[in-house]
Amino acid sequence: MIRILNIQFGEYTKVTYMKHNGRCDETYQLKTKDLYRPEMIRQYEKMKELFLQWFPTFKFQANLYYLVGMGVKYNKHDDAMIDKVKVTGALENKAGSLCKVVSEWIPVGTSENKIIMEFLKEVVMFVKGERAQGKLFENTEIEEAIDAIDADDSHVFHVNDLQAKGVTQ
Repeated sequence: MIRILNIQFGEYTKVTYMKHNGRCDETYQLKTKDLYRPEMIRQYEKMKELFLQWFPTFKFQANLYYLVGMGVKYNKHDDAMIDKVKVTGALENKAGSLCKVVSEWIPVGTSENKIIMEFLKEVVMFVKGERAQGKLFENTEIEEAIDAIDADDSHVFHVNDLQAKGVTQ
């Protein structure tokens, strides 16, 4: 099971996540320039709406606001529940100047937990290679049919059958 600890958006996407490997939890970081699939972009937009609910002051220029990072603290007893999140947003003015806004750790309610978990589910699929430009790793093996020629030894090519042109032995 993969647990997302932190995600940052920008020139690169950086995802810090924890994965249980047999006996212990190991922390990894993925840094990529891969583009997102529509499913991930939709969940990102829902996270942006959630941030604007928490901080309605930014609604006046919601089109200039975007989410640039999020930290996650999970419930100690239930990994399916999130206790708190820390959100980093950015506002860009018409001149192109950037203002970053970092929240404190925000307690998460049940309805908010559902939105955040859907977003994190998409991020996990992105980390696994299922939500980049396409699925990177296929789990199914393609069985190739063996035809009669493949099974016939008389058609087998051997390296020793090669002879260089113009060379006599």
